[in-house]
Amino acid sequence: MSYTVGMRHDEPYCPSKHIMSSSLGPGKVTWSTCSLRDYHQFLQRLDARGKNCLRVSNMPTKLTIPTNTKPGQIYDANLQCELMHGPGYQQVTPRQDAFDGICYMMWCGQSSFGRIITSHPALEGTFCGPNKWCQLGRCVPWTGSQTSVTISPTANMKTPSPLTPAPAWTVPRKVDGGFSAWSTPNCNQCTCNPIIDGVGLAISRRTCSNPYPANGGEDCMGSTIRAIICNKSCPKQLRTVDEYITEKCTEHKKLKNDQDLTGSGNQLNRFPQRACKKTIFQANDSFTIHRLYGARPAPKYA
Repeated sequence: MSYTVGMRHDEPYCPSKHIMSSSLGPGKVTWSTCSLRDYHQFLQRLDARGKNCLRVSNMPTKLTIPTNTKPGQIYDANLQCELMHGPGYQQVTPRQDAFDGICYMMWCGQSSFGRIITSHPALEGTFCGPNKWCQLGRCVPWTGSQTSVTISPTANMKTPSPLTPAPAWTVPRKVDGGFSAWSTPNCNQCTCNPIIDGVGLAISRRTCSNPYPANGGEDCMGSTIRAIICNKSCPKQLRTVDEYITEKCTEHKKLKNDQDLTGSGNQLNRFPQRACKKTIFQANDSFTIHRLYGARPAPKYA
């Protein structure tokens, strides 16, 4: 956007620590005097030709743009990572950095793929600690939950002509997360393993998005996934539960390439609450316990 209003890269006439530096980097959240000069000259050229559309609006429909909410309050740190790198990316904290470091440099990551440096600070208004948000590359306290403060987002970008006054930013408050409704399960797409007496399961999901937790609010408590038993039996029921478990234990042994694993196991059927777990046998009479996935019958008890 800055290029369209006449701004050029800061180098070599201004330091490489501002928004229009030719290279990306942390903490670059302010405009340089070079950018200010280019912006003013651009407006003056348009004024001289009588073609400065920036001073008037001929739009038939006015855009609905929030004037009292900072962008970091609309797009939190996790969403910023997702928009920049793709689904599944979330904000992560470097090992030797405080949480408020995101105001200076944003870090994102996705499961086991490690961390990715974004080369950008978090957006203005991003939550960065208890009762704090990002302003001009720094993590600063907000002043309360009910009051407002007036902060100009373009403090060093004032033009010769008066523009619309800076909005009074609404000071954020903690928002606890809430669950969405459960998705509708579809038994036509149920998962089913070929196990004797097995049943088909359809998965229903919900997300912590109604609303999303924000500004240090609590995450949703509870499961995000549940299984619905479909009213039909599984086809090709060829194996017992323990035969299925032994097959999975053998796959686990090959995957881990662990000589201590025997490649056999069985269902934990002594207690009903543990019937959905399996025991993987190891050498020296030791064992490990893992969750038993898929659709299979729990043991019957007298």
